[in-house]
Amino acid sequence: MTTPDSASEMLGEQDSLGLGVGLRTVHFSSILEHWPTVDWFKIISENVVHCGGRPRYVLHQMADRYPIVMHGVSRTGYTPSCCSDWFA
Repeated sequence: MTTPDSASEMLGEQDSLGLGVGLRTVHFSSILEHWPTVDWFKIISENVVHCGGRPRYVLHQMADRYPIVMHGVSRTGYTPSCCSDWFA
């Protein structure tokens, strides 16, 4: 018996984007310890783009092993000065 290399193989899906999971801070320790068999992780971009510290560290560690999909959920009136030209 062989161990599947990805969740897609485990589920037997041929033409799929695979199995993705939303990244939450409460799962950081478990993910870094066990490196689960998933194909990609989704982040809420507003939650991590301007963060430093542990969220940024974990994201960099995970990006070495998994594709990361960014999902923007809102566009409020807030525009960081570094990005003001993007929203003009």
